[in-house]
Amino acid sequence: MENTGYIVLSRQASFQRQMDVISNNIANANTTGYKARHMMFEEHLSGGGTNGSAISMVNEAGQFTQTEQGPLQQTHNTFDFALQGPGFFKVEHSISGETYYTRAGNFTLNRNNELVTPMGHRVMGDNGAIVIPTEAKDIRVSKSGVINSSEGELGRFSVVEFDNQQGMRIYGQNLWATEQLEQNAENTQLNQGMLEGSNVNTVTEMTNMIEVSRLYQMNQNVIKNEHDRIRNAINKLGKIE
Repeated sequence: MENTGYIVLSRQASFQRQMDVISNNIANANTTGYKARHMMFEEHLSGGGTNGSAISMVNEAGQFTQTEQGPLQQTHNTFDFALQGPGFFKVEHSISGETYYTRAGNFTLNRNNELVTPMGHRVMGDNGAIVIPTEAKDIRVSKSGVINSSEGELGRFSVVEFDNQQGMRIYGQNLWATEQLEQNAENTQLNQGMLEGSNVNTVTEMTNMIEVSRLYQMNQNVIKNEHDRIRNAINKLGKIE
């Protein structure tokens, strides 16, 4: 394959990866607490060109998270909570017992009266899993995460912040993982009866999808033209012989 083919194919691969990320953003436009993701690319110079010249290829440099606050949506549900600020809820995985973090505060109670995520992961407080006794009524949660009820104080949400949100890994199930040290959530407030919506801008994402599709098709045409050029050159050589 000539240099043009390698260059265009590297761009095609980058466009396909962009399309995957954009599609995932659109699919999660209504997912509670979801943060949009975007691709980063870098130029890679390969020494495979003719006469020792370098070929400019496109390499994936990673993804970054759009960390801006999502819109707050009022639900009036007792166990719905929205974080306002950079913090995360701390949860314990229901199978592995490992610690993960989430922005999604759409919680329920399990049969043990523990507060859990939709996937059954336990929501953690300062002293372990948060438990809401059956007899506890009039559950009220302060901006700082303190849980009060008719039975008195029940605990406090473990809401934490991190120095580098871009260094956190997506685990799946709306969870994040990191080895960074947890910090007290001094810049985060908790809002009961509300949820944080996705920060995906569907209009922007659809526009991006159209643009990437256009660029992909343009590159596809370049590949076709290059194949036609090579085929014509081969045919001409055959006639000369």
